[in-house]
Amino acid sequence: MKTGETLVLFTLHYPYGKKSETFIENEIQHLADAFKRVIIIPREKTHTGQRPLPQNVEVNDLLVDNGKVKNHFKYILGSFNRIKAVFKIYLYTVLKDKKRAYYLKGGYFIYYLANALNEAKLIESYLEKSKLNNPIFYDYWFVNSTLSLAYLKSQNRISNLYCRAHGFDVFNERWDCGSVPFRQYILKNINSVFAISNYNKQYFNTQLTEDSEKVHVAYLGVRAYISNIKIKPKTEDSASFLMVSCANLFPFKQIERIPELLSLVQSEGHKIRWIHFGDGPQENEVLEAAKKLPSNVSFEYKGHVANREVLEFYAHNDVDLFLSLSLKEGLPVSMMEAQSFGVPIMAYRIFGIPEIVNERTGVLLDLDASNEEISLKITEILDQKIRFNITDIKQFFKDNFSAESNYKMFTQYLLDKND
Repeated sequence: MKTGETLVLFTLHYPYGKKSETFIENEIQHLADAFKRVIIIPREKTHTGQRPLPQNVEVNDLLVDNGKVKNHFKYILGSFNRIKAVFKIYLYTVLKDKKRAYYLKGGYFIYYLANALNEAKLIESYLEKSKLNNPIFYDYWFVNSTLSLAYLKSQNRISNLYCRAHGFDVFNERWDCGSVPFRQYILKNINSVFAISNYNKQYFNTQLTEDSEKVHVAYLGVRAYISNIKIKPKTEDSASFLMVSCANLFPFKQIERIPELLSLVQSEGHKIRWIHFGDGPQENEVLEAAKKLPSNVSFEYKGHVANREVLEFYAHNDVDLFLSLSLKEGLPVSMMEAQSFGVPIMAYRIFGIPEIVNERTGVLLDLDASNEEISLKITEILDQKIRFNITDIKQFFKDNFSAESNYKMFTQYLLDKND
């Protein structure tokens, strides 16, 4: 692969902390291989610990601890250039954005725009000092520093701007203000947006009046885990049905429902072993619910662990099912990881999930499925009335969610578009 000069990557927190944006860890090495220099600019630094990075990747904290604009009206009115910028961006948005009615109320959007202009000033100052030679700008999210960067591109301060689009930065329903801020303006001034699923792309395009050709699909990916330890085949003594859930414990993840589901499974003497990875604000609710599990169901709460520990568990254990009851998902990396080991997935038929879960790779649930209906599906898998071919599941993963192929294609696109 040919190599580009410099990539500037904007993130929310990465590489700080242990939990935030862990999926970037699968991509960063590919970016480092494709560019001589990679500069990461995170927005926040809530945890000081920094994760390991490739040798040619550096971190710049120029946006960290640069406080929000306190009085956004005073800030905007304090400069003719800012007044002009607000007028142009707002006028374009009101004329072109399908959600223009929300912008006519002002409020949050004025505040958001004032902070974006302030951030643009910081980024522009950094570029002037660093004297980077026409770098590629890549924001990992559609809502992060993209409005600031889009404004700089409209002013010919930068040339090459790309971003991804995941979940909260795609769906209007996630925003109390009623709309993803300034979506149409960003699209006007960006080179390309990469949705992480076909579903996201289709939703995105329904919100646009122009520039839909700039929206593409680029799946995330995970590395195939290589282990020298072979999974021990199950014996009669160790033939527990092994089920894994992996999620942060937020209410919409519904992990606290799982004990009741497992209590309803018609196991007929079979032992069930349930392992959960992940912690969060619903931890007490989950642990209390787990106390009511029947005697034939064992539960192990792993909490938050390093990603490698999750992968090692899959590598060393014969997992029968990955269960997700999440009501809001994009296209989860946690499912990709399980699938890479040939684990079938059970999840709701929502958002991008049908792009990873199908009859070949798992079971899709209707969103209104009752506990009894879900437990019946688990029973059918336990009784092998529903069977899956591990080799087929692994091949589906390899064809669709391999980090090696997905990120190679993505970085090659960036390089080809900026010769």
